[in-house]
Amino acid sequence: MLESKILKSAAVLAVVSLVSACAMGGDSAYRSSRSVQQIEAPPGLSESAFGTSMPVPALASAQGANAGIVGSSAFTAQESVDKSLLQIRRVGDKRWLVISANPEDIWPSVREFWLENDFLVEWEDQALGIMETNWRERPAAIAKSGIAGFFAKTFSLMYSSDLKDRYRVRIEFDENSGKSELFLTHRGLAGDLKGSEFSKNYFWSWRPSDPEMEAEMLSRMLLFIGLDEERVKELQSRTLESTPLAVLKGDSGQRFVQISRSKKESWKLVGMALEREGLMISESNPGAGYYQVRYQATDIKDLEDQVLEVLDNPEGYRISVIDDENSSSRIEVVAGNGESAVDSRVGTLVLEKILNQLN
Repeated sequence: MLESKILKSAAVLAVVSLVSACAMGGDSAYRSSRSVQQIEAPPGLSESAFGTSMPVPALASAQGANAGIVGSSAFTAQESVDKSLLQIRRVGDKRWLVISANPEDIWPSVREFWLENDFLVEWEDQALGIMETNWRERPAAIAKSGIAGFFAKTFSLMYSSDLKDRYRVRIEFDENSGKSELFLTHRGLAGDLKGSEFSKNYFWSWRPSDPEMEAEMLSRMLLFIGLDEERVKELQSRTLESTPLAVLKGDSGQRFVQISRSKKESWKLVGMALEREGLMISESNPGAGYYQVRYQATDIKDLEDQVLEVLDNPEGYRISVIDDENSSSRIEVVAGNGESAVDSRVGTLVLEKILNQLN
């Protein structure tokens, strides 16, 4: 009871202080104001250059790579995509779009989609077919107690969310089918508030990729293209393909993952597995069957990432997808550009990460 009265008194005092601060000297300063002589324009400039209004910058001048995208024409892929041929492939918890259009027709539309959904495109490489958003805090309900909770509810103070999300899109063209395949993957961070009562900071750690959030974004993308809700629900409910069996094999000298799918099918699943686990694809060659990857560091402050210490190799790694017996394939890891053997501990860690996403 006493604490309640103290809190209410503190709130009243705070409000009174704010009002008093606004009132002090404000009215007298206004009354004592006077007109001054109009400013003369310097030689070479006209007085019309000094207007009373502020120019509003064009909305299209977004930062960095996003310049010129907002305000562009609506989804340009609408004209080039045959919506009746759109498909969602689903294997286990992985989904991707099959689109009857060329990657260059889809690319600007995907950029606009992210901006429409309050993300920025932080990094992109159209030649590689990869686009990545910024980290965005997920709105979180304020759940605080004591004085902080009281003032948060009273004055609607904003607190940092303890969840962050980022998305990556990769678009590949299948020369055999003449269609593009769009893979969308999610990465997440969870924050843990640590420190003393008067000085606390979020310490971040990776949280698992969320397949449901990936499915939600794919649905939003389809709606953005122009499909109606019923058609999107129909595509999302299509028959689920069975999850392939993937096992880690080999001895400590040369380990590999065997997957019960053809090389072509395994290629798609391995690509999504790599991206979900934070392995950035710097080169992909479906014909030769390899991904060139490196572990992706992040600029998030106070991120607890022990994996980075093990996989932080500037030359990266090559993930090979190779035909194996009985319509299966095998996944191998080598260092650099495939010219040197990988450390057994590193190779096993990468394979375990891939295996974690395949099963």
